[in-house]
Amino acid sequence: MGTTYPSYKWTLPNEVYFIIEYLEKRGHKAYLVGGAVRDLLLARPVDDYDITTDATPDELKAIWKGFPTILSGEKHGTIGVILNKVHYEITTFRQDGLYLDHRRPESVSFTRSLEEDVKRRDFTINALAYHPKEGLIDYVGGLEDLKAGLIRTVGKAPKRFEEDALRIMRAYRFMARYGFDLETKTSKACEKLLPSLDFIAQERISAEFIGLLEGAYLGQTWKHLRSLFSYLLPEVHYSEEMWEPLDYLPSDFVLRFTYMLYQGLDQGLIDDEGRPLVLCQLLKRLKLSRRQNQDILTLYQSLEHRPEPQVLDLLKFLRTYPVRLEDWILLDEVVSVNPYYGRHYRKELEQIWADINASNLPQTPQDLPLNGQDLLDLGMAPGPQIGLMLETLWEKALLKQVSPHKEDLLKLARSLIERGKCQA
Repeated sequence: MGTTYPSYKWTLPNEVYFIIEYLEKRGHKAYLVGGAVRDLLLARPVDDYDITTDATPDELKAIWKGFPTILSGEKHGTIGVILNKVHYEITTFRQDGLYLDHRRPESVSFTRSLEEDVKRRDFTINALAYHPKEGLIDYVGGLEDLKAGLIRTVGKAPKRFEEDALRIMRAYRFMARYGFDLETKTSKACEKLLPSLDFIAQERISAEFIGLLEGAYLGQTWKHLRSLFSYLLPEVHYSEEMWEPLDYLPSDFVLRFTYMLYQGLDQGLIDDEGRPLVLCQLLKRLKLSRRQNQDILTLYQSLEHRPEPQVLDLLKFLRTYPVRLEDWILLDEVVSVNPYYGRHYRKELEQIWADINASNLPQTPQDLPLNGQDLLDLGMAPGPQIGLMLETLWEKALLKQVSPHKEDLLKLARSLIERGKCQA
C-alpha cells in the first residue's frame, strides 16, 4: 500500500495541470511522476515534467487527436504532446518484461495500476508520484530516502542492475549531483556488476559519465566513485589528494576531466603532434564529441607550457593553444607545484589579458589592419616571406615599437623591405 501526503503542494506549469485535467475529464487517472517530483521535493529546478496515466497508447492517441504529438515512443507506451512549444511525455502505467540485453525490456505490458508502474522504476527517489489534489504518493519509501540522502533501488539491487546496467552509471551520477550516499546493498551491487557496463553502448555510458563529472558534489564522493573510474579508465591512477580540488573547479566536464587526466595519466609514447598516444586512445574509446576531444587535448598539452607574463609571450601561447585563458588559469592553479607560478603570476596574466582587450591590440597577425595583398602591393613577392613580414609587424605592434595603424605598419614594412630585412 502506498502512502499519500496531502500536505505537499507545488505550483506547476499550466500545461501540466491541463494535461492531468484533460485526461481525467475523459475518465482516466494521471499523475506527475519521476525526476520532476524528486526535484520539487529538493526545491531544485525541474527540467522535464513527465506524466503517467492509466490510458493506453491507443487511448492517448485518440484523446490527443488534433494536438501536435510525437509517437516515436509509442512502442513503450509513451506519447509526446507539444503544448506552447514545450514537449511533455505522457506514459501509460506499465510493467516491463524480461531484460535480455542489460538495457531494455524485450516487451512491456500496460496496467491500470500506478503502484505496479512505480515499482518497475530504478531508484526510490525517482519512483514518487504527485497529483495536484491528492498530494504526494509514495509506494516505495522514496520520501524517506530523499530526506536521508540515500540512493536505493526499487526492489533488489542486483536484479535492477542486471535488468539495465546503465542504472549503475545513473546511481553514481545522482550521488555526485545531489551529494547523496549509496545505500549499502545498492553500493555493493554497483561494484559487483560493473562488468555489466560492457553490454551498454559507449555513447550512453559517456553521456552519464559527463553528467557525473559535472556533479556539484563530485569531490566529496570520490570514495564511492573510485571503483567506477578504475573500471572505466584503467589507464588513470587515482589518489585521495587528486580528488580534493575537483569541487574547486566549476561544474564543467572538459575542465574536470582534463584535470583528472593530467594528474593521473602516465604519458608514455607521444604522437607526431606531441600528444600522448594513451590519451588519444582513451578519448577515442570514450566516443566523446569531436569538440570535447579537441578541447581536452588542447588544454592537456597547454598545461605543459606556461607563458611568461608578457604581452607577446601570452598571445603566442594562446595562438599555439587556443584555450580560454580563465580555464587555463583555473587548471594551472590546481596542477602547479612550482611556487614561482603562484597567484601573483596568474594575476599578472589576467591583467595583461585585460589590457590587451581594453586597448584593442591585434591578438594575431590576422587582426592587423593590413594583409598579404597590401604587402604584395608594396612589391613583395608571393611566398612565405609574406607571412614572416606580417608576423614581424604584429610583434612590433605588440611591443609598441610601431603604432597598430595601417599607414604606420605599411611605412615600417616598406622600410624593412628597403633595408633587406625581407626579400621583395
